[in-house]
Amino acid sequence: MSSRTATSLVLLGCLLLTGGVCQAAALDWEAFAAASGSSQDPVLMEAMAARDLDTDIAICKGVARRAAPVGGFLEALAAGHHGADAARTELLLRVLLDVLVPADMSDSEVASRLGPNMASVEALMGRIAEWRDPQLVAVLVRLCRFADPKVGLPTLMLVGTRIARDLRKERGQLTPQEVGLGLAFCDAAQRTGNMDFLQPCQQIVDLSQDAALVERARTASKVLAGP
Repeated sequence: MSSRTATSLVLLGCLLLTGGVCQAAALDWEAFAAASGSSQDPVLMEAMAARDLDTDIAICKGVARRAAPVGGFLEALAAGHHGADAARTELLLRVLLDVLVPADMSDSEVASRLGPNMASVEALMGRIAEWRDPQLVAVLVRLCRFADPKVGLPTLMLVGTRIARDLRKERGQLTPQEVGLGLAFCDAAQRTGNMDFLQPCQQIVDLSQDAALVERARTASKVLAGP
């Protein structure tokens, strides 16, 4: 452990003792992560190695609130996506992105928050086929329009293909999380104005058994088809 890491852990220990060890330690980790910079990422990763989910979520929420860029932390977190850790990693990535760029944030605010972190977010998009959590994929779909079109559009098309494939496999029945992904895809596809997305939207209309998803896909199809 480096001297910087050791010092940071001592400081955090003081923070926990000051607030009372019996109080919510996860909240203290969140505050510590929010006030940290990228140089403290090793400290945070060491804490997450203990695999306490409440602490891990608190750290990810705190990092997402940083004023400093979070791309390095995102990349380090994504690097742990393998084997038994895959589902946990996807949950934590989703938590971080949801706090970094909430769904109700204005476009200008999203662009500002993504700016210094865009390369790392685009790297996540480039691995879209690896992510199994529909809610994580839905967050990335929402952010596709802020990415370089050479990254965002292919990512979106892969998601549309995935949804159509799952609809065929499950005979039109999707989980609520998968329906949410379908709705996010239709919204993102419509926003592109790109007729390439007409086919996957029409496939959703033809294959889905969910009334709300069918209606949303039908609306997107009409917009993409034009007058």
